[in-house]
Amino acid sequence: MHRIIKFNKLQILRLFLFLNSLTFPLFSQNNTFESAILQLNKLWSEGKYPEAIEKGLNALSLAEKDQKCEQICIANLQIGKVHYALGQRGKAIFYFRNVEFLSNECYIDSIASKTYYNMGAIYSELAQLDSSFYFLNKAKEVFKKTKNYVGLSRVFSVISDIQINHHYNKIETQKSIDSAVFYAQKSGDESALNFSKIKQGIFYSQINERQKAFKIYNELLAGYEKSKNLEGQKYILTLISEQLLIDPEAQKALSRLIRLKDSIFGLDVADRVASYQIKYETEKKENLNKILQQENLLKQAKINTRNRTIILLIISILLIILLVFWRVNVINLKKKQEELLNTQKLQKEKERISRDLHDNVGGQLSYVLYSLDGITSQDIKKQEEISKSINDSVRQVISNLRETIWAINDENIPVQDFSDKLKVYARTIFRHSTVEVKFHEKIENAIMLNSLVGLNLFRICQEIINNVFKHAEASLVTISIESTDKISVTISDNGKGFELDSENEGYGLTNIKKRAEETGIAVEMNSAKGSGVTYKLIV
Repeated sequence: MHRIIKFNKLQILRLFLFLNSLTFPLFSQNNTFESAILQLNKLWSEGKYPEAIEKGLNALSLAEKDQKCEQICIANLQIGKVHYALGQRGKAIFYFRNVEFLSNECYIDSIASKTYYNMGAIYSELAQLDSSFYFLNKAKEVFKKTKNYVGLSRVFSVISDIQINHHYNKIETQKSIDSAVFYAQKSGDESALNFSKIKQGIFYSQINERQKAFKIYNELLAGYEKSKNLEGQKYILTLISEQLLIDPEAQKALSRLIRLKDSIFGLDVADRVASYQIKYETEKKENLNKILQQENLLKQAKINTRNRTIILLIISILLIILLVFWRVNVINLKKKQEELLNTQKLQKEKERISRDLHDNVGGQLSYVLYSLDGITSQDIKKQEEISKSINDSVRQVISNLRETIWAINDENIPVQDFSDKLKVYARTIFRHSTVEVKFHEKIENAIMLNSLVGLNLFRICQEIINNVFKHAEASLVTISIESTDKISVTISDNGKGFELDSENEGYGLTNIKKRAEETGIAVEMNSAKGSGVTYKLIV
């Protein structure tokens, strides 16, 4: 009597996941991440699942650190597959959900399709057929679009597995298996072909064509022995053993034995995987704490920088205020100094004008008063002389007053006016003498003289001309006036001259030097006995 054999689903799924190690193309990431993924796949193929989980978590940590979406998806997908192989479906779904979300967000269709396939396989194990077919159909659409024959073969293999376990129509199941074998052969992928052959053998067992099933199992077992695939050998031998045990109780005992071994193995693996997961979570939390600390330090640094900026701004404003206050005080002080200087200048000007009036006008008026005392004399000739002298003195007073008024009436005196005034004065002095007066003018620049400087210069020239008239005994007086970048007045005579080192300087020379010093006029004098005198005045 032939019975339908119910296979151990956990063993089927483990073999499915072992054969489902889809090869990802090499990606241009950093060598550390790529190395971790390659080591994970190697450990996975060797059945070292806890170590594979550790490498996967290491790769995920690196990918999250670099914030590369494709790397994060690949790491989550590989970790989910290892959990799937361990029968930890809840954790597998968690990681696959992560991949589904991220691959859609980052538009990575190739990874999304593999995730759909894995999700469909898990939900088939959980007997949630609607969800399983939903994800398998999504994967099938993408695989057809991209002509991924390996993926199509595996999708049809899982569909046939659902149909076998849930007793679908034999024709539909056979079509699914034929499609799985067809696409596997078209792709040339050995693992996909083996996976579809296993489904074919299980289907033959279900419909009691055990000889066909044994033939397929033996072919697969020979292939796994040749490739030294221990996990594949174990799985095929389990299927063969269940085929040989006709007694249902013996089949149950074998299934219980396998489950017990798997349970013992699973407990050890679960502990190790949990330790790796805790290590990863701990490191992740520590990294998050470091990031938070760095963010807090950065925020504090920004606050400190802002505070320093505010303090510097306040200090700058205070400095500006102090600078403005200081500048205002300096300006006010300068104004006061200028006012004081102007007051002093005004006082000096008053003193100069007073002295000028005293020296010139006062002396002449005193002489007039003195002469008036003798005008009552009975001597008519003497009266005429006194009257003539008084008349000359008064005229001289009027002339001096006019000269003073001329000098102080305007703020500035043109150099040409000064020259013309000096010509008139010199010719007036020597009009009744035999002395020849020569003038030379060279006025290239119409310089303006300050009124008081002009008056003092004029008085100095008067003093020099008067000295020539009274003492020089000269026959020629030469007066030269030049105005270029400065003003220079040269007065020379061919008189008897005098020694410059004489200790007895007359009042006239003393007065000349004093006036020159007060107004900043340079005086150069050359003289010797019998050689005349030359004065050069430079403003």
